[in-house]
Amino acid sequence: MQIAFSPLNGRFPGKSGLSPAHNFGLQASRAAAGRKRRGIWAVGGVLVAMWAIRGYATAAAAPSPTLAAALHDLSSDQYQQRQRGDKEIKAYFARQMTLMIHAVGPERANRVNKILQFNVELARWARAVLALPLKQRQTMFDWGLDDSRLHIVAEAFSPHPSVRAGAAKFIAHWPGPNADWLLLRLVSDPHRMVYLAAMNALWNRKPTSAIVHVVWRKVIANGGVFPGYNPAGRFVTFHGQKIPVPKNNNFWMQLQDSVYAQELMNHWNPPQLSALLTAAAKNAAENPNGPLANLFSNAGNSQAVGYMRLFRKARPVPAVPYFLYLLAEPVKFGSQMNFNNTPTYWDSRTNVAYLLALAMGKKKFDSLGFFHSTLFGGRWMFHNKGAEDKAIRSLVKFFAGKGIKPWHPSGRAATPRPPGVRVVPSIPPRIGVPLRSLPVINRPVPAAK
Repeated sequence: MQIAFSPLNGRFPGKSGLSPAHNFGLQASRAAAGRKRRGIWAVGGVLVAMWAIRGYATAAAAPSPTLAAALHDLSSDQYQQRQRGDKEIKAYFARQMTLMIHAVGPERANRVNKILQFNVELARWARAVLALPLKQRQTMFDWGLDDSRLHIVAEAFSPHPSVRAGAAKFIAHWPGPNADWLLLRLVSDPHRMVYLAAMNALWNRKPTSAIVHVVWRKVIANGGVFPGYNPAGRFVTFHGQKIPVPKNNNFWMQLQDSVYAQELMNHWNPPQLSALLTAAAKNAAENPNGPLANLFSNAGNSQAVGYMRLFRKARPVPAVPYFLYLLAEPVKFGSQMNFNNTPTYWDSRTNVAYLLALAMGKKKFDSLGFFHSTLFGGRWMFHNKGAEDKAIRSLVKFFAGKGIKPWHPSGRAATPRPPGVRVVPSIPPRIGVPLRSLPVINRPVPAAK
């Protein structure tokens, strides 16, 4: 990549104007030099951003004296001088653009259009890099501006989701923290096409802790209909009417992607898994009417299923006290039905009881009264509430024998409630309203005989 472009007059100096330390080893034929000229037009804005970083002049050929003075003016204490520098640099961009837009012929115009698109992508990358700490920023510029990866790095910042998604598979083959940073951005991308492509590209790559946490949030923290979720987010006023504009148009579509995130986490089996599972259990106990507690209490929730599958792999004992505490929480809902000619019962404690059975080391759950129902695609349930109450007593007794007691906010052991009596909401919870703020009725729920 030729970088000895004199930006203010649009001319390229001869061979004598290039520093051997800065030519990146790309001095070649005259035809190749023509390709490099097109490249410098595209990356000129990026080079200006690099030149503007104090102490980073060695990463690229020095700018012309006029441009160097303008860059220096940007950091002046005098407002007028800063304005003058800003105006001069904008004029440089205008002259650079003038060179490009005077293309003649359909083929050349098409090539210039592609270079302009590339310039947009590269500028977006440069802005993201400028937000990094200085040491990481300098390393990233050196790495990303290498000719062998420059175009793929730019594509990772394309405005088009399909282009960003396509870049992920190439970046996943590059070792090192710079590639990890790009992959973290792609797997955090709000567009479904992009983050799914990044998750697929990450399958055979050892993930960083930051990437693990992003995928974990997709497994569970995005799941369910969370209280407080505002699908509107923002409003646009049209002729006096407020029109809701969702923050994320793909929110409901993304809920189903927790299945893929769970598969990836299961494949990785990262060392952070036990701690993440335990932290989620603690969050549910500390906020018994919050998102994660509601997630565990819903037998048909795919995010809860993903959690249970990962829990089966790690079986973290430190999570047990929190689930024992949740067993003593009021039953939020329950259902007794006859499904496929089989009595089937589940309520807000069923998933929690199953997780505790996993923590016991159980591989078969029949002895606790569970049976595997095909409801909701396959769940461990009970035939009636009495069977569930009996299983809960057995679970509490087992862990008490191991010296494990329910967690309690005060630090004392929780006082168990009679299994046949629960406090239930009188009306269904509304999104954004905590269950505890709703009227409740101390209505006994009789245990099945």
